[in-house]
Amino acid sequence: MPVPPRYRSINFSPPQGVVEALRRGLALHEQGYSGDGLQPTTVAWATRMANGEDISFEKARTMNAWFARHDNPVERRARERDKTSPAYVAWLLWGGDAGVAWSSKLVRQMDAADNEDLTARARASRSTG
Repeated sequence: MPVPPRYRSINFSPPQGVVEALRRGLALHEQGYSGDGLQPTTVAWATRMANGEDISFEKARTMNAWFARHDNPVERRARERDKTSPAYVAWLLWGGDAGVAWSSKLVRQMDAADNEDLTARARASRSTG
């Protein structure tokens, strides 16, 4: 899906920290540490991003929601205890700690752009109505 005009000023290119986490996660996945619950689409998406492809605006929101569900004390302890656990590999395949900050930033920027767009449309409809 093409990027909406209101998002054109947002940089959807993955930062180096995210790329590094994705590559570590892909390497661990290739070594068999990702477990049975990992979705093939996650690996495909991580591969594209590790190769420098931009994230879509939809996937940025999905990524942020995934981190919100999985950044809890129980899963954090599991990730810290075992750097080859499926939980840790999945965390890396979603961008790792750098991905948390980046996806949150993208969502904040998109939300601000959405609000500006809605405000501009409301003003325009009032001036024509």
